[in-house]
Amino acid sequence: MDPDYHGDPTSPDGALVTMNWGFDLASSIISETGMPTIIVQIDDLDAGIRAELIEVVAIFKP
Repeated sequence: MDPDYHGDPTSPDGALVTMNWGFDLASSIISETGMPTIIVQIDDLDAGIRAELIEVVAIFKP
């Protein structure tokens, strides 16, 4: 496959995408590390928040 780069405000070259993850990412992290993991997606027009690719992965270190 050809390299895939996303926008990166710190580099004009972009950021290399290492994997295109799906929502199964949280369960993969949990099974590999045992650390509680959630994916949060905020969609709140009243707060001016609506976009594509806005998910945040939160991993909780015990």
